[in-house]
Amino acid sequence: MLKKGKVEMQGTHRPFGLTLILAIGALAVGSAWALPGGDDGVVAADKVAKASRGFPSVVMLVPAANVSAPAPAEPAVLNQVNKAFEPGVLLVRVGQTVTFRNGESLLHNVHLFDLANDETVLNVAQPIEGWTTDYVFEQAGAYAVLCDVHPEMEAYIVVVDTPYATVAESDGSFEIMVPPGDYTLEVWSVNDKKRRQEEVHVPAEGLEFR
Repeated sequence: MLKKGKVEMQGTHRPFGLTLILAIGALAVGSAWALPGGDDGVVAADKVAKASRGFPSVVMLVPAANVSAPAPAEPAVLNQVNKAFEPGVLLVRVGQTVTFRNGESLLHNVHLFDLANDETVLNVAQPIEGWTTDYVFEQAGAYAVLCDVHPEMEAYIVVVDTPYATVAESDGSFEIMVPPGDYTLEVWSVNDKKRRQEEVHVPAEGLEFR
């Protein structure tokens, strides 16, 4: 029984003391989504944990006040190609569709685990090239994706309930455009020892947190 979302198949086809450097009005190259409502913002930029086992960290700024920002209508795509998942870390919003696509002429499957409880939330075959399975994530969290046919295949999906999030570069650098305000900064990594959470304030004039 699926508990976390809806599925559709288609057969053909720092710790405390983290430094945040804020630059007023700059463009957030690493930002995952546009600033909601076209608000003016500042760029939060810093370095967090480097990629672990080749999987980069995900950085989230969760606002203290509720923000109305619908999930992107465009599906996020996790492709199976060259006996690997691409990308290795996929960032999506609650309510956003993820399309799992078999991009090669090999039998694959999608075995999706909720990392919070190790429960399987999706396990479907991807038998032919071009086969797709759509899944809508309805709860925030981190999920592991495996292919039981090819055990070397591994990926992670991080589902967030904030429009202010991004996948960091492999060296840990990131940029996120946000309106000034109070936030909880969260860093997710496949290495649980590198995960971080901290309360921060983003002022309009820019500030360096220490």
